[in-house]
Amino acid sequence: MFSQRIADDPPPEAFAELSTLLTSLSRLYPPIFFKPIFQCAVSSKEFTIINHLCTLASYAKYVDDLWTRDADMLAMAIMGDAGANLSEDGRMSRSFSKDGMMWGQAKLGQSIIMVEMIARLQRMRREKETSNVGGSLQCWGSQVS
Repeated sequence: MFSQRIADDPPPEAFAELSTLLTSLSRLYPPIFFKPIFQCAVSSKEFTIINHLCTLASYAKYVDDLWTRDADMLAMAIMGDAGANLSEDGRMSRSFSKDGMMWGQAKLGQSIIMVEMIARLQRMRREKETSNVGGSLQCWGSQVS
């Protein structure tokens, strides 16, 4: 309910109290706080993915390291059960190629989580490059002012 409220009617951008609260919750209760990442990753339904993505976008406004804090957790969400497919009788089966490699089909939610993580990393890189423009730049091993 709390997640839905934040996604539907987010407070103003600069709301330090909410940022502090969400950051504390994310550190004290990571399995609960990061549940929308896993729920998004396991889903293939667009409506479900959109709901979880809205929640994650709202969280990301107030928790700076949402997409970068725990690489292992994100890898688990993205990888999930790679290579597993449902057989016609509803059981999990694995697909193997001729060379013995295991292949699977990524769920839509896994792809969305990957795109969001890449976008965050690109943003971080741009911010770093922008902050270097004002100071000195490293160029081919020598410092340029």
